[in-house]
Amino acid sequence: MRRFNRIASTLLGVALILGGLLAATQTLAVLIAGTGLLLDLPGWHAALTSTSFADPVVLFWSALATTAGLTLLVAELLRWRPWRVAVPGTGGWHLERAALEQRLTAAARAVPGVRRARVRLHHEAAGWRPRLRIECDREVRPAAEAAVRHELGWLTAPDHITLGPHRPPA
Repeated sequence: MRRFNRIASTLLGVALILGGLLAATQTLAVLIAGTGLLLDLPGWHAALTSTSFADPVVLFWSALATTAGLTLLVAELLRWRPWRVAVPGTGGWHLERAALEQRLTAAARAVPGVRRARVRLHHEAAGWRPRLRIECDREVRPAAEAAVRHELGWLTAPDHITLGPHRPPA
């Protein structure tokens, strides 16, 4: 999403700069020479005064601009989960978030006695924090935490773990 935002912002900026330069050039030409230099002012005036809002071309472009604007607004307002996780102390190395979550979940599930486990990464002010939700007996919980911490140790990531609520065996 970051790449899309940069490209869209660049295109919008270029369009606004070109439009501003065109308007400034046209204004100076009208002030100095009395006629438009780049645009045919009488032709534009005639086209604008003879076109109504009910014309199909006006309706099409209005609908297209409204749809594009609303799509961009929704895309900007939605929270997108980043797909990369920065690994601290590695000079810019990143891991794929989904793969890291799967690997940590597999490490927790590999512990005997764990019936269900799920790890999700959440971004906080201090960095990324894994949250382990686990369904197991109380005496197995420390072993599952240790397995996830060991896996995080291989990746030089912080080892803060928050356990979800304990679910008694069914």
